[in-house]
Amino acid sequence: MLVCAHISPMTLGYLKIAPMVFIATVSMAQADDRLDLLFDFMEEFSEQTQPMLEEFMDDLAPKLEQFQELISDWSLYEAPEVLPNGDIIIRRKSAPLGKEPSPKQKALEI
Repeated sequence: MLVCAHISPMTLGYLKIAPMVFIATVSMAQADDRLDLLFDFMEEFSEQTQPMLEEFMDDLAPKLEQFQELISDWSLYEAPEVLPNGDIIIRRKSAPLGKEPSPKQKALEI
């Protein structure tokens, strides 16, 4: 081992950790580059999908309004249930004794 009398122990300590600091700095720079790529991708993805999502919402909004008109009181219904085949069922809770379902609710009965 080459020992130089004019290098202090503190300087030797710094020299020992210098490669680790360099590696950490390079790794952080690579991570920053990867984050920049990810942010660029997300921005491009958002720009491309926004028109499709807006069109989807424009098509869906009237249907949701119709559905909302059919079910005026959500407390009368159970939580939605997804069947194994993918169908979604929203069951009506049993009507309390003496309370008749509204005409809209009767129309929903199949």
